[in-house]
Amino acid sequence: MNLADLVETKHALGYTISVCLPARNEAETIAGIVGEVRERLVDSCSRAGGGLVDEIVVIDDGSTDATAEVARAAGAAVVSESELLPEAGPGSGKGNALWKSLYACRGDLLCWLDADLRNFDADTVTRLVEPLLAGSGTVLGTLLGLYRTGATQDGFEAGIQLALEGLLVSPNFLMRIERDPSNAVAGAAYRISDLELASRLSFFLWSSIPDDELLEAAGRGTLKNPTVLEQQVRRMLRDPRSAALVSNFFGQWLYLRNLRTVTPDPRIFPDFDENLREAFQRETELFLESQLREDRNADNQCDQADGDQNLDLC
Repeated sequence: MNLADLVETKHALGYTISVCLPARNEAETIAGIVGEVRERLVDSCSRAGGGLVDEIVVIDDGSTDATAEVARAAGAAVVSESELLPEAGPGSGKGNALWKSLYACRGDLLCWLDADLRNFDADTVTRLVEPLLAGSGTVLGTLLGLYRTGATQDGFEAGIQLALEGLLVSPNFLMRIERDPSNAVAGAAYRISDLELASRLSFFLWSSIPDDELLEAAGRGTLKNPTVLEQQVRRMLRDPRSAALVSNFFGQWLYLRNLRTVTPDPRIFPDFDENLREAFQRETELFLESQLREDRNADNQCDQADGDQNLDLC
């Protein structure tokens, strides 16, 4: 979804978006971030009713430099952390400024940014809000509905609590769901977006979320390019996180996980013990890791003689 479509969707749903930067002594970087967000997401994409971002708020957490003045001059609203909920008592660290910012921002959707980022790109914000606005904003709408119900009955804290409870039990939070497009023909292949490709690739190779480099390629729309895709796959396989591919994918495919339940006949294998059981699995995992790291032919898996030699196995 491009920026113009995001703005149209946001206004059609009637939502407002706040960008918040908790900051302490970030005078060197704060102006660049605020200026980039204002130029790209407030001014240049504005239309009747506003742009993608409705307000930029800096929570100044006791800065001793000119952070507040610089941020204000760049176009942000500046709120002192010490003036927010003084009855809650003093706190320390970014977490304190984060939760207090909920009281300072007016947006239905709040996007937090680090205030020390250099070479900041406003696409970071669009990537954060797009999943919430996509699909007619049903996820955001559900959470906002829960918040408003709780807030109407027992105030702000009750609204936040009910929304968090709804988030934590949502299948979208507990599971990674891959949905077919609404216009997909049953049994037919269809092209997925670059962001979906990044997610599937990362969870397959790393069993974790995409990193910044992968998301940047997806955000530029270049990940589907075969050359870029190969470069990213090779980079990810070199990363230590690719060990998850061995433990998860190969662990299921080759039934390595079943080793923990295997109990050989002690009369035939009297020397079998837990150390040997662990060695069987670890030796196989190390061998498979070497195949991936060294980009060896799959045929070698059946006749490879070398590898990590465990004395118990020998």
